[in-house]
Amino acid sequence: MFRGANAINLDAKGRLAMPSRYRDELDSRSAGQLIVTIDAVDPCLCLYPLSEWELIEAKLRDLATFREENRRLQRLLIGNAVDLELDGSGRFLVPPRLREYARLDKRVMLVGQLNKFQLWDEDAWNALADAGSTTNCESSARSRDPAVKEGLAFQPATEKAAARRVTMGANQKREALAALQTCARDDETPRRVSVEIAAARDELVAALSELPGVRVWPADANFLLLEIPDGERVVADLREAGIAVRPADSFPGLGPDHLRVAVRRPHENRLLVQALAEAL
Repeated sequence: MFRGANAINLDAKGRLAMPSRYRDELDSRSAGQLIVTIDAVDPCLCLYPLSEWELIEAKLRDLATFREENRRLQRLLIGNAVDLELDGSGRFLVPPRLREYARLDKRVMLVGQLNKFQLWDEDAWNALADAGSTTNCESSARSRDPAVKEGLAFQPATEKAAARRVTMGANQKREALAALQTCARDDETPRRVSVEIAAARDELVAALSELPGVRVWPADANFLLLEIPDGERVVADLREAGIAVRPADSFPGLGPDHLRVAVRRPHENRLLVQALAEAL
């Protein structure tokens, strides 16, 4: 297991020397083979022994790809992964694109995280440590929404370091209250969105009702309850096609042939109807 924070120098070619205390374990676990990719949450890089990365890849491969946040996570981690190898002096080259992403410049922190390492710019790491006693707006977002995680990951490191130091003082509270009051006075946008959703829902109900064997329950919400023949097979086919639907058999009185589908934008609703027609 890897632990401890190590300040090391990035040379002119973009190489880092792995501290000697980690080399034997890296050699025994993966013959010095490493994978580096971006961190999905923090403004840093993640460095894995190859054997550990293969476990991560297996988990990513098993994610349900009909969920957009899972596909984004796969693109983020796998799409940025680069193979590395320790040379005879225990050094490895950090690719320029990843160095730029993490703002790595001369002084780097190599931080052990049990099964992997993080690579931080030293100033960003120190800013994170300094922010430990302040209210961290980012952390609450992380716990709720995977998409927010990726959005934060793509911010410049300087902006993220500043975000971590944000505290809600009196001025910020007044500004936040003013923003809420402004939103509350905007009654046009909610009405417009409500009309758009109702129109999209009516169009979707009409299209679904024309499909053979499909029953649609009327609704005022932004989702619909359907009954379809051979529900389990159809759900599997829809998910294979990348269409997200929710089986409704956990609700009292409903079975495997009942589905809950969201009302989305008109072109997305048409894709759902087309995929469902092909699956029936």
